[in-house]
Amino acid sequence: MSLVPRVYRSTDAGAPTISGTAGDMVALLDAILVNGYGSGSDAKPAAGWTITYTSSNKRVYRNNPITGTGSYLRVDDTGAVNNARTAAIKGFASMSDIDTGAGQIPPPADAANGSLWLKSGLLTSAANAWLAIATEKWFYLFVNVSSSGLTNEQFRNVPFFAGDLDSRLPGDTTNFAVSWSPTITYTTNATFNSGTFAIGAGYAAEVISQRSLVVLQGSDGTPSKWCCNGVPSLSRFTVASNITLGGYSAAPPYPDPVGGGLMIERVHVVDGAWRIRGFLPNVYAPLHYRPFVNDTPVTDLEGFPGVSFLALTLPCGASATNWGVGIFDITTEAQS
Repeated sequence: MSLVPRVYRSTDAGAPTISGTAGDMVALLDAILVNGYGSGSDAKPAAGWTITYTSSNKRVYRNNPITGTGSYLRVDDTGAVNNARTAAIKGFASMSDIDTGAGQIPPPADAANGSLWLKSGLLTSAANAWLAIATEKWFYLFVNVSSSGLTNEQFRNVPFFAGDLDSRLPGDTTNFAVSWSPTITYTTNATFNSGTFAIGAGYAAEVISQRSLVVLQGSDGTPSKWCCNGVPSLSRFTVASNITLGGYSAAPPYPDPVGGGLMIERVHVVDGAWRIRGFLPNVYAPLHYRPFVNDTPVTDLEGFPGVSFLALTLPCGASATNWGVGIFDITTEAQS
């Protein structure tokens, strides 16, 4: 188990593969979250989640109940929901068996099948590149499905999140969140949109079309609360949908013309008008337009002595002009 983020890659020795095959998503998450993979000097320890329930190509994972909320993540990777190109994801506050639980997110009335996470563009065993950043409380998963029949660059680094947000509520036990994909069905070469890192105009109003996450409970006590992301300094830029972190072309140039460095801010998770529920953990939004290319190390940032970051491209929507980049802190322990 670890509160320090670990980086997992498809290029690691012994790493599992992911493709348009039923069961690949749960095999990947088994390895990253629960079992680890590799051997000897190449061994990669697991992040520290547990498996509560299991059946053929289905899992219920639980994050750490001591340092985290101990909430549940149900993954249906049977291919029966939509097809085997995606896995159906749901979160729960509690569960009594692999299919039954309370406090479901996304709420069943809005998304009966949960959130579809994209694995592949084809119903084949062609392996796709992937990268994950994970702790015992949360994880980010990026899947490059452009290698499986999808030429549109939007599929280069499709991102997802599940786990505990960094909450602003003392003693919070309901800050478990799952990233939202508004795609209801998916077939080869169709447009797929993951809202995980989209920035919405949620400071002034709850903008349903810009949902990025759903959390077990909102800051106002509402269960299964829809959320969107925000960055205060970019709030006047966020009225357009599908703008992602570091993805607004009219943002300040990099390096900063005044200080000569990188300007960044935490990513707020907003669950209503001017209601900042918390923050996406260990990720920062550059206030510049794509200051780094994908999978670039970033170090020696002012105010972060000894901290290492990893810059990752964040596609969002079909328009390449809206894609951005986030920088992920891979040194600092997750908040406990």
